[in-house]
Amino acid sequence: MTITAIPPLDRTAPTFRADCDTYFATSIPNFTTEINALTLDLSGKQDTASKAVASVTESAKIATAKAGEAGTSAANAAASAKTASDNAAAAAASAATIGVTAAFSDANPIVKNAADNTKQGKFKADLISPGVTREYQMPDKNGRLALIDDTALVLLASVVPAASALTIDFLNIFSSAYDNYLIKIRTMEGSGTPGEHVRLRFAVAGIVDANSRYPWNSLDSGTGTGMQTDTSGRVLAALYNASMFGEINIFNANGTNTAKGWSANSSVNNSNSPGVNNSAGFYLGASAISGFRLFVPGGVYAKFLAKGSIEVYGYKKVM
Repeated sequence: MTITAIPPLDRTAPTFRADCDTYFATSIPNFTTEINALTLDLSGKQDTASKAVASVTESAKIATAKAGEAGTSAANAAASAKTASDNAAAAAASAATIGVTAAFSDANPIVKNAADNTKQGKFKADLISPGVTREYQMPDKNGRLALIDDTALVLLASVVPAASALTIDFLNIFSSAYDNYLIKIRTMEGSGTPGEHVRLRFAVAGIVDANSRYPWNSLDSGTGTGMQTDTSGRVLAALYNASMFGEINIFNANGTNTAKGWSANSSVNNSNSPGVNNSAGFYLGASAISGFRLFVPGGVYAKFLAKGSIEVYGYKKVM
């Protein structure tokens, strides 16, 4: 801004007195006002200049950080380029080794679910002999891949009877995993003649049910007993001092409003009465069954010997 000059005083001038009055009353106050205005203007410009310097300093700091980030990105890009190059080289090596198609490591999944990519699958080649290539051909139809045990028998337990035992218990062997079961007797032997038939009771929640809930029918070497309702069911041939083998099938073990039952067949190699036994029956209890007991009712003419084995299998449910 422009500062108005203060005029000089001439002592010899006839207007000297009036000029002094103007000098002190007007010129000096005007000069003071203009000087103050100039000072204020200069202070504002100084503040603006200081802020501009601070802004330039911060901009320089940001620019330095961005330069560092750019350097890191460049390094990452270089590493990614190297990885891509390595993968390309590996694919080329695989292609050279296996026809024109790259081989996949069985350590990595090769398929993922379209809706949920956390569901993944892979093939394993661990069991293939070294230096051998196995071929697996796809059938010309749609369907679900089945495993060898999808509908197979699954061994649940196996025991050797205790010497001179009167009972063999599997009271909690059944579960919701299986509805039907197979009991396989791989040679059982008793202690005396004329022997006793092996009988069956079911358990509910681990407790043997000895109530009259077992209607059954049995056929011994062609001779039938007719339908019986008893506190147990006859399932196997008479247990003599001779070898016996057989099978018992248990059906619908988890049923609560449908019938549960069994069918059985067995053969005994006894000189007094060699032959076969076939039996079938039902369990009329309303609850699901948790297991079973095999027993000889009296133990006078027969006891289990510590020979052979009894195996329990579950029939895997069809998916």
